Amino acid sequence: MNTSTRYSLYYAALCGTTGLLYGVFLFIAFTKDEYAAIPVFALASAAGCGYLFWYFLVERKQKILYSRAVLAGTCTVVFTHYLVIYMFIIMLNLYDHFFTGTTAHTGGSLIGPIEGLYYTWIYVFASFVFVIGWISLPTGILFSVLYCKYRKSIL
Repeated sequence: MNTSTRYSLYYAALCGTTGLLYGVFLFIAFTKDEYAAIPVFALASAAGCGYLFWYFLVERKQKILYSRAVLAGTCTVVFTHYLVIYMFIIMLNLYDHFFTGTTAHTGGSLIGPIEGLYYTWIYVFASFVFVIGWISLPTGILFSVLYCKYRKSIL
């Protein structure tokens, strides 16, 4: 395994752990049964986005720069929010289709998977303003800058 892949995986582990902690916090804050999968969604999407953005925006370039690290951290947080919310929409649709056959537990019709591609951005914006995004975005940027500083110190 080359060093770029190894340090991208370390960053993915950092992002995944942070996503898992935020997911557990959301599960505890919103104690409905449907929210039980959010920590898993947050772990998977944060680790995947963290690896991809760190590898392609920071590690594959000639020099490791703080500006690219900030961009990687920002993109990781924004797309992690998107994926978590979209996976939640898909999970609700699957649950509704296979287990209940009705939309009575939501009080109306569900957002479909195709509609969810668009409406998820609205939920992402609401998450950044009202729920947890206002703290996760600065956290992602801070962690990416600190990891970039660590990465530059061992070069």
